[in-house]
Amino acid sequence: MKKSGQAMECDSSAVVHKHGIPVLVHPDFFRQKGAGQVDMAIIKLVGSERVLQIYEAKSSRYPSPKQVVRLKKAAMILSTCFRIPTQIFLLRRYWHQGTFIYKEHLIH
Repeated sequence: MKKSGQAMECDSSAVVHKHGIPVLVHPDFFRQKGAGQVDMAIIKLVGSERVLQIYEAKSSRYPSPKQVVRLKKAAMILSTCFRIPTQIFLLRRYWHQGTFIYKEHLIH
C-alpha cells in the first residue's frame, strides 16, 4: 500500500471506529480461507439489531470485481463467526472546502 493509502486508512479508521465497536481480524485468518483482507470493521447497532459493517477505504477508484468477491467471502465468514448480518461499504475520501470528508457507499 502506498504511504498516501496508509495515511487515508489511518484517518478513515478514526472516523469509522468511533461509530461502533472495532473488530480486528488478523489478515492470515482470511488468507487461510481464501478471503480478502478487511480494511476496517465495526459492530454497530442499526435500529435494535447488531450489524457487522465492513469498510473498504478507497481514495480514487472502485474495488475490482475480484476484490469485491474476496470482501463478500470475508463478510460471510465474519457473519457466521459473530452470527449477525454483515454489510460491506466502500469508504471514499473527497476534498471539500479545504478539508477531506468521507462518504460511505453500500457495496453489499
